[in-house]
Amino acid sequence: MKRTFVTIITLLVVMACGVFAESVWNDADEASPLLVRYKDADKVGTITVAASTVTITDDSNANALSFGASSTLADLYAAITSATNASGAKNFEAAYFAGISGDACLTNYLVTAAATTITKEWNRVLLWDTSNCLHYDVVAGTPGPNTPISGYSINEIYGSPTGTGDVTIEVYEVKQSDQDGNRLFLKVVTSPVYVYGVGYATNVADNIANPLIVLGEGVYIGNDAYGFVRMTRTAATTGGVGFGYNRD
Repeated sequence: MKRTFVTIITLLVVMACGVFAESVWNDADEASPLLVRYKDADKVGTITVAASTVTITDDSNANALSFGASSTLADLYAAITSATNASGAKNFEAAYFAGISGDACLTNYLVTAAATTITKEWNRVLLWDTSNCLHYDVVAGTPGPNTPISGYSINEIYGSPTGTGDVTIEVYEVKQSDQDGNRLFLKVVTSPVYVYGVGYATNVADNIANPLIVLGEGVYIGNDAYGFVRMTRTAATTGGVGFGYNRD
């Protein structure tokens, strides 16, 4: 009887403390800076991603954005939402996801993709190319302008961002009404670290970084907003990033 009572109390404490109940993870090249959809069910809209150009085609009318030395995600957002068909109608919509308006969006920063038909659902045809943009990103859920995730707290951040250089870890809160985003957390993990070599003779640089950050009470992402976590390195290749969170 006593053991049963203790078990019940333990469960109540766990529920009250909100030990993180959900988690999310993205490998390299899996994060979408923008979600896209096409509104006209009677026509066909496609997006093609080349090394230096994104082509948004509405009912055979091509609209192209060529990336320059200072192109940003805001430029890509504007190109998608201003694309027209031959009659001048605008049928594409975009929503910020694992990115903010000021993010650099240069040549090779997106994973190349052949012409992809965009539906009325939110599509993830646009993906960050981690080895070129040099950051890993992960978002909880699939929000759009009219379906924001309710408030939640990010309790743990973890990752295996394979590469070299310091790991800069950030948490952003984003609302579709504030596409600049709001950075809520910043931490830099120094890399490389130096470890003993063979025979303890010479220190050897070790670039491996597998950060795990416990955030105590957590970083709170407000209602009508969503958060994404980013890890940035000087060079990035494989691996990924994730976080654990609790909903209100």
